[in-house]
Amino acid sequence: MKIFRYDFNPTLPPLAKGRRGGVSGQGLLEAVIALGIIITGVVAALTLAIGSLSAAGASESRLIAANFAREGIELVRNQRDSNWVGARSWDKGIEAVGEANAYAPEWNATTQQMELVPLSNTTTQGRLYYVPETGMYSPIEMGQATRFFRSIILTNIICEDGTAGCAVGDRIGVRVQSNVSWENRGVL
Repeated sequence: MKIFRYDFNPTLPPLAKGRRGGVSGQGLLEAVIALGIIITGVVAALTLAIGSLSAAGASESRLIAANFAREGIELVRNQRDSNWVGARSWDKGIEAVGEANAYAPEWNATTQQMELVPLSNTTTQGRLYYVPETGMYSPIEMGQATRFFRSIILTNIICEDGTAGCAVGDRIGVRVQSNVSWENRGVL
């Protein structure tokens, strides 16, 4: 038994028939909707790809900066250890003048060693350079200038209560903070 159902709604006008017997404009409407869906998918994929590339670049910069900061702390630690081995005062070359000061490592051609120089007295303002021949980075002004800048902040640690076997007001240590900043699209 075949059932034929025909719903009639007298309030709806009859659909206009095209030349081929289909509904007029239906193919164009489907094409516009399909094109809109495709464009939305392509834009979403491009946005995702651009965001991923941007995040990868930022991640690379943070990784390099973290290593430069670690190296800055190691430079100060190396100076302290060299002082101990050389039977000099532990803080020779790492004295913070005043409350806290910014320094940058510079090569001293006379002593053939890295020295911490007040950032205001440096010629490079803490910029780091890439040396292609060695594949290494250097605070010495040679090779290609990078977008990275490093400053090392030294802050004196002062004995405040005399309980650690020191006189009140004596300098008992140095707090070392290594800051790395970089230019991103020309902005520091």
